Amino acid sequence: MALDSAQGDTVGWPSFVGTVSRAWREIPASERAHTAIFTGNYGEAGAIDLLEPKLGLPRAYSGHNGFSEWGIPPVTDTRALLAGFNDAADSAPNFDQCRTLAIVDNGVGLSNDEQHLPIMLCHITRPWTALWPRLRHYD
Repeated sequence: MALDSAQGDTVGWPSFVGTVSRAWREIPASERAHTAIFTGNYGEAGAIDLLEPKLGLPRAYSGHNGFSEWGIPPVTDTRALLAGFNDAADSAPNFDQCRTLAIVDNGVGLSNDEQHLPIMLCHITRPWTALWPRLRHYD
């Protein structure tokens, strides 16, 4: 029986969320207070929200599919910890001044959507209310 690609994307979620958590803790507390966790898809955001109580992460945000209906980051958040983007160019023009804090490794060598992606700390280029319509996507 073949593995559905959506099932394959769940492989390594604990490692993925652990990587996000380690990157989060690298951000100075004064910056974390104004930083949202934003992901490229609902699976990444859901994994963070499901596993975060054990790791002390704030809720995650995503503009993907129905997850986009669950709210946008606070207006006071001027930075974003990005997960699920290939690189800084992939996150432009909505995010800039990105720096990579970690690289995802699911620990089993499975090449899924998150494997080897950077976890980047970036500045938002406009307020979240202006970015949100551009960040929402359905597929």
